[in-house]
Amino acid sequence: MSPQPQAAVGAPLSRVDGRLKVTGQAKYAAEHDIKGAVHAVIVDASIGRGRITSIDAGDAEKHPGVLRVISHRNAPKLPYRDNAGSNNPPGGRRLRVFQDDRVLFHGQPVAVVVATTLEAAQHGASLVKVRYDTEQSSTDLAEAEPGEPTNYARGDAEAGLRDAAVRLDLTYQLARNHHNPMEPHATLARWDGNK
Repeated sequence: MSPQPQAAVGAPLSRVDGRLKVTGQAKYAAEHDIKGAVHAVIVDASIGRGRITSIDAGDAEKHPGVLRVISHRNAPKLPYRDNAGSNNPPGGRRLRVFQDDRVLFHGQPVAVVVATTLEAAQHGASLVKVRYDTEQSSTDLAEAEPGEPTNYARGDAEAGLRDAAVRLDLTYQLARNHHNPMEPHATLARWDGNK
């Protein structure tokens, strides 16, 4: 088996979008101007675990440009299905956004403010007041909820290592990396009739 060619590694290749990016002319997802588009900003949970006891969206709904505040109180119920059987590791449950009052982690979306401009949506989100019945969060895997899988082991690693034709015992040191995206997270969706 011949090694994979490494022609690109270390070569001074020019990216197709390189000039546009370094001159600030590249258009990212959130920068496309779609006529009639509205903007949404998420309100996330400020607790690690518990239940939402109230959401006061009154001030946000009165703010100019805000069209709607969506939460578990008014979102449509979606037909979620859980993963079937243990052949779909790692088990657990899916996050059902805006489907009930449960908070499962800090930062979980609990509401979304939809407005005519990004600025109105951002300010509207800051006006939403959420109250919680806080529960003690757990970071101890030994205290996982009943039924949650606690062992993801598959196969017999010891036997595989013992019987392997070749074994490598190496230490690797890697430089620290930090993710600094040039493009913030954004999604654009445009309805055309019912599509």
